Amino acid sequence: MSNYCTIYAEMHMIFDNDFDVHSITKRLGIAPTECKSRNETRMSPLTDKPIEGFWTLKTEEKRRKGLGCCIE
Repeated sequence: MSNYCTIYAEMHMIFDNDFDVHSITKRLGIAPTECKSRNETRMSPLTDKPIEGFWTLKTEEKRRKGLGCCIE
């Protein structure tokens, strides 16, 4: 078994109100991996309300060897 690990960072901001998540992109000048305002999300089958809005950023995945994070 090889000793490789995949490493990445991921950040999620979640909003249960009508916050304009696209304003985060404008302020930071960073394009998110994915984002949707609450009014752009689908309806929850449990509550019959829109699911929370979100702004997500995920880095590129890196594959590394020998970091001691994998079980042999």
